[in-house]
Amino acid sequence: MAGTNLLSAIQGTFLIQFTTHLTLVPAMPSSARLAYGCLGLTLAALAMAQGPMPWSFAAPRPARPPALASGPNHPVDAFVQARLQQAGLAIGPAAPRHVLIRRLSLDLTGLPPTSAEVDAFVADPAPDAYSKLVDRLLASPHYGERMAQHWLDLARYTDTNGYDFDTEREMWAWRDWVIEAFATDLPFAEFTTWQIAGDLLPNATLPQRIATGFHRNHAIAETMIGEPGEYQHKYAADRTATFATTWLGLTVGCAECHDHKFDPISQRDYYGLYAFFDAPEEVGIEPGKHATAAPFLQLPDAAQGSRWLELQRRVGEHEAARARADAEAAAALSEWCRSLPVDAAPVPPPGLRAEFPLDADSTTAKAAGIGKVTFVPGLRDRAVHLDGKSGFLCATADAGFRADQPFTLTAWVRPEADFAAGPRAIVGKVDEAREGRGWSLSLVGGALAVNLVADANANDALRQRGRDRLLVDRWTHVAATYDGSRTLAGLQLYLDGEPARLAERPATAPAPKPLRGDLDQDGDLRLGGLDGQPFLGAIDQVRLFDRALDAAAIEALAAGDIAAAAATPAGGPTSPWVAEWFHTRHARACRAERLALRDLRHQLEELDGEIARVAVMAAPAKPRPTRLLLRGDFTRPADEIAPAVPASLGALPPDAPANRLGLAQWLVRRDHPLVWRVAANRLWRLCFGHGLVETVDDFGNRGEAPSHPELLDWLAVEFARDGGSHKRLLKLLVTSATYQQASDVPADLLARDPDNRLLARASRWRLDAEALRDQALLLGGLLDRRVGGKSVRPWQPADLWEELSPERDRHRRGLYVQANRSVPFTTFALFDLPPREVCMPRRTQTTTPLQALALFNDPNFHAAAAGLAAQLLASPGDDTARLTDGFHRCTARRPAADELHVLGGLLRRQRGRCADELTAWTAVTAVLLNLDATLTRS
Repeated sequence: MAGTNLLSAIQGTFLIQFTTHLTLVPAMPSSARLAYGCLGLTLAALAMAQGPMPWSFAAPRPARPPALASGPNHPVDAFVQARLQQAGLAIGPAAPRHVLIRRLSLDLTGLPPTSAEVDAFVADPAPDAYSKLVDRLLASPHYGERMAQHWLDLARYTDTNGYDFDTEREMWAWRDWVIEAFATDLPFAEFTTWQIAGDLLPNATLPQRIATGFHRNHAIAETMIGEPGEYQHKYAADRTATFATTWLGLTVGCAECHDHKFDPISQRDYYGLYAFFDAPEEVGIEPGKHATAAPFLQLPDAAQGSRWLELQRRVGEHEAARARADAEAAAALSEWCRSLPVDAAPVPPPGLRAEFPLDADSTTAKAAGIGKVTFVPGLRDRAVHLDGKSGFLCATADAGFRADQPFTLTAWVRPEADFAAGPRAIVGKVDEAREGRGWSLSLVGGALAVNLVADANANDALRQRGRDRLLVDRWTHVAATYDGSRTLAGLQLYLDGEPARLAERPATAPAPKPLRGDLDQDGDLRLGGLDGQPFLGAIDQVRLFDRALDAAAIEALAAGDIAAAAATPAGGPTSPWVAEWFHTRHARACRAERLALRDLRHQLEELDGEIARVAVMAAPAKPRPTRLLLRGDFTRPADEIAPAVPASLGALPPDAPANRLGLAQWLVRRDHPLVWRVAANRLWRLCFGHGLVETVDDFGNRGEAPSHPELLDWLAVEFARDGGSHKRLLKLLVTSATYQQASDVPADLLARDPDNRLLARASRWRLDAEALRDQALLLGGLLDRRVGGKSVRPWQPADLWEELSPERDRHRRGLYVQANRSVPFTTFALFDLPPREVCMPRRTQTTTPLQALALFNDPNFHAAAAGLAAQLLASPGDDTARLTDGFHRCTARRPAADELHVLGGLLRRQRGRCADELTAWTAVTAVLLNLDATLTRS
């Protein structure tokens, strides 16, 4: 540290000398002056490249609270009072009791107290009444929810994956772990260790592994997006920046491309931290599969677990039975193949309009698009292979079917591993310039689908989809028939010559309407890719018929292709897919077992989709080397870098492993210069509205110096003393006279300390977005107090949710409202809930007209006002008693005479305008819910 400061001083001295010398020697030639100046600027850059050692890089000093001649005996108050005395001020008077209970309830649970709780506390003369109130609130099941709220901001928690598709994922089990960890007061040292390296602990428990989901909350893309290594770097860089902001209070991301310009963190230091999180186990979302990216844990409940085991048992039994049937059919297969004529060719049924063998040298279709089109071994000869990147074949054929004309589409397809990413077109004739008019046969989510579209914009279309996904890397015969009836019932799908099971329509879905328009248009006939629907895999033997083939004809067509293939040397008894086909078509025992297994596996697939998942960290079996990236460019790797902490902050403990567990052990040392300060400062901000270090995300040289440095160090040492009990430190803060001050501010004090950094009064601020809604629902008698569980979708403007949650779930706390990255919950966004694209250590507070409109007109708040009105009408007494009761419920105090007079006048006017009493009272309660005293924590 001293060496770094000395170097900075020497460089600064040289810079001054160079500047002075240039000024005093005007006769110096311009070229020499330029060279001399460049040397000076170089030294200046070196001096700035890594600034002096920040105050926060020295371990906290265990200072004692100041000994005052008179005044408070609380340690927090002693530090604050000593600072106030220097400014000629003193701690202010205590707030009224009704203010204290509301303040404390909102700070510790995020919910206001009930009227009965306020009255009981105000009337309690016991000297320990306040202390008992603190204990009760810290023990509340809602304390964990309140504490989790801002930790989710740090962890950039959302329920969607971000980027273009922003698909939904399941991370709520990690969110529930955070709630439970705070509720049970898991020591901060363990809270930290579990989230950073819970999976690396010996005999890691399920909660410890779930905790590592902290690192998996970042945005995540599909596996095929971007260049190799691009998103792996994005994920590791995000984890590194989030780790540093959350636990170190530093902006290390500045050193991703170059040495930090202000703090002593070099680019090598940055990639040393980066190396802890640069694990290759995370590859992104696998298209067509669950949108919670691997690695993940499945968390079945008891019923799901029992059903899973039973289905697995039955699958094992049928697989054994099928193996026996396969062995018995082997001899028959050899005999069948020997009986086939050489070069047998299937005879298509009548009505064949176009056929595409796709044998490279004989195909009548030409490659087009930007993807790669090649030819590979097919059923008998060759087949076209497409790479899933917008390549396709463009064909010439009479394929302009009308909406009242029967037709049939057939093909052989062999999809590859990630075939289910979005629609994958097999064959189609669509004119995008004419509202998507046309027809197509494709795979959607891995299942066969056929679309007939007259006008996509007017929803004039028929869409039929199969229920079962096709097997990967296996040839499957697919077919779709249409009888020309313009109805959905006229569309049928077939797999391997058998009628396919069709996807079930939701019970709430409207009945499909007949096709009104026509299909005929001038679009190209494409094989293997419509716009935005590139096929990945191989396609062979595409046929178009101008009639609807029956099931027997389709079965015969598929069987004929197989027989022709089996007659070739490459397609005999040793070919797995020929054997599979023969067994399913000719061996009844094999067929029965195949159908049974298909049904059981479908049940397992459905159950798999119902079981909750949570993304976690998992150490790779063989870690890959981390390299410094020149200018932060993932395409320019340089030196190999080993996992290490910044040199200016010491080193890993001697016995610590060089992995995330070693990093956690380094973090939670009691003498760590940053971790305990950063955490204590965050708790201070929760209670007082400002941090002792206002820049809670930057404890470096560009951050703000602490307003009370000795107090911050004392709190850090105190917090670390028992491993970090949040409840103990919070109780220490809220029992101080500093916390219990009134928030009234005299004009002279406002002028001297407008931001209340000296703490001569309590601060006031508007409630957070979630608390505003929670409070309204609670006062309206609607709040669902259940703790934990899946995220929910309450009302918000039309079309922003695909569907709302069931009625019973729509009034859960804001913590459980689904957090979408691309489409955030509207009212929360208006009230400054961060989008959580990145780690957010603090929220801003804005004031806009839209906020007032939302509080009066958002149906969530309107329902709360109606609920409060109904409660007041059901209570005994006259208008004055009810208005007094409503005001007390919302603000924790009773109204003054002039306030009561205004509310009474409003009620009378509304009665003259409204059709019924409930509507008139709802207008009044909406005003009560929007009072500044209701919306503000004071």
